[in-house]
Amino acid sequence: MLNILLASVLAMVSTVPTQAPVTHICWVDRVEAEGSGVRVFFAEGAPVHPDEESVHGELGATFSPANSGHDGCRLTVARKGKKLGVQAEAHFFALYITPEPEIRREWIAADPAP
Repeated sequence: MLNILLASVLAMVSTVPTQAPVTHICWVDRVEAEGSGVRVFFAEGAPVHPDEESVHGELGATFSPANSGHDGCRLTVARKGKKLGVQAEAHFFALYITPEPEIRREWIAADPAP
């Protein structure tokens, strides 16, 4: 009886659609090479401006997804060695809780264009 119940639960769980987790900071889903620059694709539900599910940037370009007044992200198209990508910097400041902003940085290399 327990085996039947367990099999039923597993069958239900495997049919529930799941949203892929965000793997990079600043709501970046992935970065792809595009022309001489990159295209940054944002995760579903990211706080970006309407019609900006992705943005193109050339080497040296800097842009920011929409954020609140106390936290934010800066994405800079850069090159590390021979690899083009995005240097992401996220900062979070909890007013009256943290004395200084918390800053996280991540290098996100561009995948080759499909």
